[in-house]
Amino acid sequence: MKSTAILIASILAEAGALVSAFAPQKDGGRLSTAANAETKFKYENEIGAQVPFGYYDPLGLVYEADQERFDNLRYTELKHGRICMLGVVGYLYTYAGNRLPGVEFDGKSWEDIRYGFAAFQDLSEPGVLVTFATIGLLETFVMKDVTGDGEFLGDFRNGFYDPGWDLFSEETKIRKRGIELNQGRAAMMGMLALMVHEQIGVPLLPEVVSNIPAAIADVAVDAGEAVSALSAIKEAVVEAAEAVSDAVSAVVE
Repeated sequence: MKSTAILIASILAEAGALVSAFAPQKDGGRLSTAANAETKFKYENEIGAQVPFGYYDPLGLVYEADQERFDNLRYTELKHGRICMLGVVGYLYTYAGNRLPGVEFDGKSWEDIRYGFAAFQDLSEPGVLVTFATIGLLETFVMKDVTGDGEFLGDFRNGFYDPGWDLFSEETKIRKRGIELNQGRAAMMGMLALMVHEQIGVPLLPEVVSNIPAAIADVAVDAGEAVSALSAIKEAVVEAAEAVSDAVSAVVE
């Protein structure tokens, strides 16, 4: 019960961060002044205010917010989105039965580690500690603007890795940053759904085929049988057509 309460609290916090986007909340029903109008649309042209929702902030989290507050929310949104994109991929990868080779600290095979929340019950204490230590190291020394030369919030190249970003036009850069935001938002909702459905015991994902090669072979066999059946039907139709033709010829004669 306690873990469920913690999960619900984290869900509400994540949902609050997710809807931080881009539309004002009414202040007592009065937004008629020029000052309020200026505040209302202050961030309407920021990256992320895009189709299908446009400028959307139903909780008013950026209403009357200064640039520092907005930047903090945007940085949090980017970070949560990136984490959830990795999380969804990792969840689906392990849910499908895939594991990395090797053994865990107590000699247990990675194959014996379940997916989702159950993994924390299967991992040894050193394994859990190493997991969180790795996250801490990445957070402290890697996933941040170490050099201070980032061009925008979330630019973590740090002069070490550049996949050719500078070769893109400004229009393409803006489009790609918007794509990242949208995919991160979708991943946050996806990760939230996976967590909730796992905890309440309601399956969200379909049953996984454990032996994919065998399944593919079965599909191939079924396809072959279907092709054979179609060939037989074709031959039967041809024979029937020939019989009809012969019958017609006999009548004419």
